[in-house]
Amino acid sequence: MEHALYLFGGLSQKCEVLSDMYRFDLHTKEWDIIETTGVRPIERESHSAVYVKKSNKIVVYGGFRIGKTGNCDRLGDVLYFDIKSRCWSSPKIGGNIPSGRALHSAVLYKDLMYVYGGWVTNLLSASSWVCSSEILCFNTCKNYFINFTFTATHTWSSVRTPKYSPQARSGHAATLV
Repeated sequence: MEHALYLFGGLSQKCEVLSDMYRFDLHTKEWDIIETTGVRPIERESHSAVYVKKSNKIVVYGGFRIGKTGNCDRLGDVLYFDIKSRCWSSPKIGGNIPSGRALHSAVLYKDLMYVYGGWVTNLLSASSWVCSSEILCFNTCKNYFINFTFTATHTWSSVRTPKYSPQARSGHAATLV
């Protein structure tokens, strides 16, 4: 294990949306900028990331991109960062890809990345946003979103939660216990 914290993208104090990658060594307490190769990621903020130990990759999902005119674009892409090779890649994702989202949370359980909530496009008015209460599940080994029943439909879908679920939200945090 590397014992490091990786930092990717975000919003600077100057309101610049970033796409740089840093590594903080938890033993030496020093930062390094990571020179990366591969598909250069779009600058983004309010995205999520999880570490997949089996493949030694960081999986990044979604976020905002601020366009030249100041409009916010919600991103729905999935990116992989290979820690050993320091290479970015953009895997082909099959199925019915959900709308882009930002300010969501994500956790990894086994090889599955669970994404909750966030800001998504309002289906009634594409120019406005709404908070989501969806749970999405992405198989990090097979590069597809699956439904909660794990029938491998190769599509994005929501987890169906019985009885009670929290109200829709964004800007929250989640953790796996």
